[in-house]
Amino acid sequence: MAEALARQMTAVNTNARYVQEALVDYAERLLATFPEELSKLSIACTWSEANDLAVRVARFHTGGEGIIVTRCAYDPGGN
Repeated sequence: MAEALARQMTAVNTNARYVQEALVDYAERLLATFPEELSKLSIACTWSEANDLAVRVARFHTGGEGIIVTRCAYDPGGN
């Protein structure tokens, strides 16, 4: 079991903070499955970063400023 975990940990990057060749390859393969108008990809490192990016993209696209946040939106466990 420990050997299998060690092999997997060296093969899989679970942190997108630093660009690695495998991450670039994955992004290119993923984008190849999308239509041309969806030709950009942002990979976030954390939920906070992903949420911030989503808000910025929505504000740019709509010109709006407000957002609605539901209770426990940040913590799906409700803690």
